Amino acid sequence: MILATEIGDKTFFIAAVLSMRNDRRAIFGGAILALIVMTILSSMMGLVLPALLPRQYTHLVGGVLFLYFGVRLLLDSRSMEDRVSDELSPFLRSGVIALRLPPLL
Repeated sequence: MILATEIGDKTFFIAAVLSMRNDRRAIFGGAILALIVMTILSSMMGLVLPALLPRQYTHLVGGVLFLYFGVRLLLDSRSMEDRVSDELSPFLRSGVIALRLPPLL
């Protein structure tokens, strides 16, 4: 489950951008290794943390963290500019990537 939820997050897109400028095998290896380490750490936390804390506190902490990161993501997105990042602009100019930005809400 963790493996499926981690694919497509920000790290995936950062690895895609990095692979445009650096050795693709090195970037792929690093991304896969990071995914494996994150999966192992998350699984260990899922086994150990509920054994140390009562279940209701674990659910409460998980809910609070979910809300915190959700609000933080929304606040970060409001401060973003409506433009292409500096990393992608050379690729857009050369025609390697075709990107259409949707209008902001």
